[in-house]
Amino acid sequence: MTAPRFALGLMVLASLSLASCGGHGRTPVVHGPTTFPDSPDGTQNKLVKELWGSGNVRAAWDALPVRHQKDVSDLVHSFGRKMDAEVHQKLFEAFRSALDLALEKKSIVHELLQKSARLEPAELKSLEKKYDSIIALLKEAAESEIADTSKLASLDLPSFLGGKASSLFSKLLKLANTSSGPDILTFLFGGLGRWEYRVGEERDGVVILHAFCDGSRLKWDCPLIKVDGKWMDPGLAKDWPKMMKEAKEWIAKLDLSKDKKLILDSLDKFEKLIGKLKAAETAEDFKRIVQSSAMDFLPTMSLLRKYGLWEDDGAADPAEQPKQERAKQERAKQDKKAMKRAKQGAK
Repeated sequence: MTAPRFALGLMVLASLSLASCGGHGRTPVVHGPTTFPDSPDGTQNKLVKELWGSGNVRAAWDALPVRHQKDVSDLVHSFGRKMDAEVHQKLFEAFRSALDLALEKKSIVHELLQKSARLEPAELKSLEKKYDSIIALLKEAAESEIADTSKLASLDLPSFLGGKASSLFSKLLKLANTSSGPDILTFLFGGLGRWEYRVGEERDGVVILHAFCDGSRLKWDCPLIKVDGKWMDPGLAKDWPKMMKEAKEWIAKLDLSKDKKLILDSLDKFEKLIGKLKAAETAEDFKRIVQSSAMDFLPTMSLLRKYGLWEDDGAADPAEQPKQERAKQERAKQDKKAMKRAKQGAK
């Protein structure tokens, strides 16, 4: 996992924690600290019950060793301090506009999915039934404090994870477990609260847990190793220092000042594109408008590559590496030309 992707993952964690999810006129449930048993199976089963059964996101936080919690908090706070506040706000304004469009043009989106998505009819039908709820959930998060960098810079993660984040995640789980047919939400989150873990064997200090659902053994093993008194995935424990180092370096280098005008110009173009798409009456109109505007966003792709937020995954075959390297160099040249033209046009 690259540093930017990991950092973005942490921002998603923060966004869950900040989403304004309290019910209107109701006191939201706030989860306090979760105490875990000392055994590996006890820990994992407690996490299943709290996170997947009750939607308690804070339980995942409490399962981490203290120094790992500090690493995550430091990254979120650092991002809040380093990220350009105006760009951050405009990004969320653009995201909210896209969500409004998705809801307004629901029938067109459904038609485009039917034609292009690699989904079975039953999956599409299930997603169509949940569509409004999914958009509402995303919008609820996008209209919250996550659009304010000052909130991120001083975020109390445990408190927010135990309150607002858990409220949002509970809604997500409810959607995933709604019996409307198979879909991506059901695949990722459905039924996980019914899982149970039992101790299998121990290999070189790693305890292997076997997973069961409703008493039946699953083709899933969960390895755990003890780190600072907490049970963790050994791969995550091993890679953690490297991931933290890369993520911290990426945030430390985050400086949008040179490209801010170009970024804001791209976001303005995106808002104008949204306005054009609102006038679309058919799926063909929608596609035509998007295709005719594609060239306007070449500089945007260049910026994403520049800041490590977009990369083309290469093949593992070493024989392909020289070809991919040449292609990468050519893309870099094209990106440089595109950004130069965009900056000239933005003056």
